Amino acid sequence: MLSLPLKTCDLKTDWMDGIHTLTSTSYGEACAKACLESSSALRKAQKLAASKKLSTDNEATQAVEAFLNYYHILLRLEAPLGADARDQKVLSIQWRSAWDSAAVCKHHALGLEIAAVLFNLAAAFSARGALAQAADDVESIKAAARDFQLAAGVLAEIESLSPHAALGAGCTDDLSDGCLVALRELMLAQAQACVCAKADADGMGGAVRCKLMVGASQA
Repeated sequence: MLSLPLKTCDLKTDWMDGIHTLTSTSYGEACAKACLESSSALRKAQKLAASKKLSTDNEATQAVEAFLNYYHILLRLEAPLGADARDQKVLSIQWRSAWDSAAVCKHHALGLEIAAVLFNLAAAFSARGALAQAADDVESIKAAARDFQLAAGVLAEIESLSPHAALGAGCTDDLSDGCLVALRELMLAQAQACVCAKADADGMGGAVRCKLMVGASQA
């Protein structure tokens, strides 16, 4: 089974000054000082998410947790500061393509950070699914199918954000609509293949297995 590679970013990126500028400009210096602790939590979550690997099931599971945590922090940040971050251009956000490290998307919009983190979340789910499927027992195959479906759901969420359209020509191709659709379909096809494998392991009838295999083939 195939899994997605991780997108990478510059670990030296530090938003602390930019977040303080945005908060003080939009809500006043007193609010900015009160948000220092939250900014530190953001920085910690950012560094943790950027350092994750997917070589083992344990690493993939830890990555899922780290990406989800960072994603939820970004959602809370995007609502009050997203428009100001884009307009004031005080955050330096850059992510490399998952397949071509020389291709870099640079922007000031938090939408790029959110889309990239979601892509990596999908990658973590797909890696965990591929590793589980390789174990070749029924429970592992069921877990793999679930993780591939979760990866597809995350990719669908990125599609709804349409990052390539929002960020312009500088956005890397791995976040284009066509690529996201293809990857989502691939994850669903692999989930269907896991269902076929489980049906075979469970000794289901030939007619049922044939229908499942046709579905996997079409996907």
